[in-house]
Amino acid sequence: MKEQDEGSSTITVPDGVDAELLMKVLGNPEMVALLTSLAKTMKV
Repeated sequence: MKEQDEGSSTITVPDGVDAELLMKVLGNPEMVALLTSLAKTMKV
């Protein structure tokens, strides 16, 4: 597992996940809106 420290918060990402790319995706408001919309349509 890799850990990325952003200020005072730390996130842990699974092996095989590019933490920098993930942060770029989550830093894009359009991608956040898309993922949020997708998550709302998923059934658990």
